[in-house]
Amino acid sequence: MGIRAYISLLRPLFWASVLCCFGFMVSAAASDQVRVFTHGEGTFASRLKDGSFEGQGADLLRCSMRALNQPFVLNQATMARKPRLTNSGALDAWFPSLVFGPSERVNRIAYPIGSMPIYWYVLKGNEVDTSSEEFVRTAKVSAFPGSTPESILRSSGYHIQTGTDDENIVVLKLIDGQLDGFLSASFEDILKPRTKALLVSRIERILYKNFDAGIEFTENFVRKNPGFLPRFQHALNTCAE
Repeated sequence: MGIRAYISLLRPLFWASVLCCFGFMVSAAASDQVRVFTHGEGTFASRLKDGSFEGQGADLLRCSMRALNQPFVLNQATMARKPRLTNSGALDAWFPSLVFGPSERVNRIAYPIGSMPIYWYVLKGNEVDTSSEEFVRTAKVSAFPGSTPESILRSSGYHIQTGTDDENIVVLKLIDGQLDGFLSASFEDILKPRTKALLVSRIERILYKNFDAGIEFTENFVRKNPGFLPRFQHALNTCAE
C-alpha cells in the first residue's frame, strides 16, 4: 500500500478521534456547570419574561459564583419536583431553603441569603390558637408539597391533608373549610386578582416563625466536590457585605 493510500485510510479515523475528543470536552465543560433551581416566585428569585431571574437570592448566587469563577445555570421548578430532580442527579443546588432540620441537611446549606417568615393562613373569625396542642391534634392542615413547612408539619405530628402547588386552590380550600390552616411563606403577590381579593377579605395570616434562608447543595454534589461549600460560603459572606 502506498503512503498516500495509507494516509487516506487513516484520515477518517483521525477526524473521528478528534470529534470524539471534542465531544468529550464539551460534555465535561457542561458537567462543570452547577445546576441550580428555584421555584421562581417571591423576593429571592422571580422569573422575568425574558427567562432571567431577579431578587436578592439570585443576585447573591450570581455574585458568589462569579467570585469563584464557577459556571452555573439557574432554572425554575416547583418544590414538588425538587425530590425527583435531586434523585435523578439533575439538580446540584436549590434555593431558597429554610435553615431547618437535621444537622446533615443544615451543613449543606450556604446562608443566609435573607430571612424568610413562615405564616399560618387561617380563616378569619375562627379564633383558632395555632400554637395550641388541640390545633396540632385536630386541625386539618397542609403546606406546599416538598416544602420545608411540609417537613415541619410531618415532624410535629399534625393532621396533614394532601397538598397542592396551586396557591389559588389553597385559598379556596381554606374558605370552603377543607383546611383549617396552611403553613407557608407569603404567597399573596402571586395570586390571581380575584383570589387575592378573597384572601384579603376572608383569610388572616399569623406568624409562625422567622427562618434564615440559604442555598442548599445536594448530598451528592457536596460529596463529589469536597471543599466547594466552604469556599462558596466565604464568597457568599463577602457578597452579602
